[in-house]
Amino acid sequence: MLLVNNELSLSMYEAKKTLNALGMEYEKIQACPNDCILYRNELKRASSCPTCGASRWKVNRTGTKKSKGVPAKVVWYFPPIPRFKRMFQSSKIAKDLTWHAQERKFNEKMRHPSNSPSWKVIDHQWPDFGAEPRNLRLAISTDDVYLAPLIEDVKLLWEVGIESFDAYQREFFTLKVVLLWTINDFPAYGNLSGCTIKGYFACLICGEETDSHRLEHGKKNSFTGHRQFLPCNHPFRKQKKAFNGEQDFRSPPQALSGEEILHKIDNISNSWGNKKVRHDKSKGNTTSYWNKKSIFFDLGYWRYLHVRHNLDVMHIEKNVCETIIGTLLNIQGKTKDGLNSRLDLMDMGLRFELAPRFEQKRTYLPPACYTLSRMEKKIFCQTLAELKVPEGKVVDVSSLDELQNELVLTLCLLEKYFIPSFFDIMIHLTVHLVREVRLCGPVYLRWMYPFERFMKVLKSYVRNRNHPEGCIVECYIAEESIEFCTEYLSNVDAIGIPIGLNIDQTVGTPIPRVFKCDWVDNNNDIKVDDLGFTLVDLTKVAHKSDSFILASQAKQVFYVQDQLESRWSVVLSTPQKDLLDKKGVDDLIDSIIEHHPSISALPQVESFDAMDDSCAICI
Repeated sequence: MLLVNNELSLSMYEAKKTLNALGMEYEKIQACPNDCILYRNELKRASSCPTCGASRWKVNRTGTKKSKGVPAKVVWYFPPIPRFKRMFQSSKIAKDLTWHAQERKFNEKMRHPSNSPSWKVIDHQWPDFGAEPRNLRLAISTDDVYLAPLIEDVKLLWEVGIESFDAYQREFFTLKVVLLWTINDFPAYGNLSGCTIKGYFACLICGEETDSHRLEHGKKNSFTGHRQFLPCNHPFRKQKKAFNGEQDFRSPPQALSGEEILHKIDNISNSWGNKKVRHDKSKGNTTSYWNKKSIFFDLGYWRYLHVRHNLDVMHIEKNVCETIIGTLLNIQGKTKDGLNSRLDLMDMGLRFELAPRFEQKRTYLPPACYTLSRMEKKIFCQTLAELKVPEGKVVDVSSLDELQNELVLTLCLLEKYFIPSFFDIMIHLTVHLVREVRLCGPVYLRWMYPFERFMKVLKSYVRNRNHPEGCIVECYIAEESIEFCTEYLSNVDAIGIPIGLNIDQTVGTPIPRVFKCDWVDNNNDIKVDDLGFTLVDLTKVAHKSDSFILASQAKQVFYVQDQLESRWSVVLSTPQKDLLDKKGVDDLIDSIIEHHPSISALPQVESFDAMDDSCAICI
């Protein structure tokens, strides 16, 4: 990496020249201050914006003096092509990039996006692309700001490709890239797809068939009608009083394909900039559902993808949790129940027992079935605070249909007991999550957690608050350089890190794994309640002389203390992890997702405690 005679660069300029040669570079593209255009290609020499007329250069506050040479706005762009080429220059990374073709286990489990239909449709439509395992399949996290340079590079990588050197196989090849989907929060979802995320058609999958109605007192839309997702013969479809007063025999709406979406937006002319465009928000005007043509349709394959923009599970689960807890605990500003919600309920002619009572100096809201007393709120919070749930919850492909049915049934039960204002768009979006798991694969590779956490890292780079973007860019390049250099220092002993111990064992004699456990008397300290849950008394421990079992005999469970009877704890099962085909670094990728129902009894293990033969079977 160093220059001739292993001498360090004498200036920042020479150091940057060295980094640029290694592909660690960025471009500064000047932009219109009103976000209309980028000064590139045919507009590279323009001095003002042809759309809004704003000057390319900074002007003083009075607007009389221009500082020529000082741009009004700058876009910092990291070209992906040299970075992709540099990835294959590392033999370790080059090997990992072909894991899906060389080391992946081929079975019915959904471990990786390569098992998903969205991955396989690329192999089916373009077999030449799928035949080269080194071709990259990308996901992008963005908010639809200045995507033109990136789309041009991705388009070049798809249509032509670039010549790259594979350090693992020691050969040159033509690298091509396909963009599978985007990862973004819900507002960015609307920006990227080009449709509205507010009003009657806020669901981007149901589209113009979204079931919603306006709550006049609450001044918002309610998204109910989830009975249409139930099986055709489900008894909930015939019930009236428990829901909205009507029977529901509709079939669920079908998501539009990419070609159908392109047909709807093909005639829309985009207008960029900060100018506000007024749209008709009336329910009868369906043309306002689409407001622009997404730039991603410039990619020839975009229309054929199953899922183009992912719903963000991170924000959905966070908002749903806040809605449920806020309503149950009646948290001010978070609860969905209130005077306006009850008035909307009366306008719909439903649940007159919850009608507000207007007295002389106050308004009384009758308690609903979900209203908790002060003691119940305390018990609820204490249970959540003490609950420790094991990690590793995943879903098996064969159980996705069952999971979808349970999810829809849960939403319908919520409709029976909660008021319409409870059902905002985030509650409704949960009905589509299983569909995306089936089409795209595991959720942990498609949510916003890593990107939100990385944003915190980028913000920590800021040293000059007048120019935060410059600080972020320079520090990111420095971090990128360090990571690149560490690839060539992998065999060097690190300073300050203790050397791990290797326990020698005789070849061919595996070490048996045992668990130390506490036994509970199966006769007196275990009971099953009316709901089928198993409760155990953990305050009494039996058979202390026989406290070890083999790992193959153990099943993982966790306990939730019963707040009404503190002596007893409820036993709940945890999804079992498949550890049979994990090896090496694949542990991060090869996570099997399984869904298991709660167990109604504890696993039984034979005890060899000779001291007490009357209780030979213990838990």
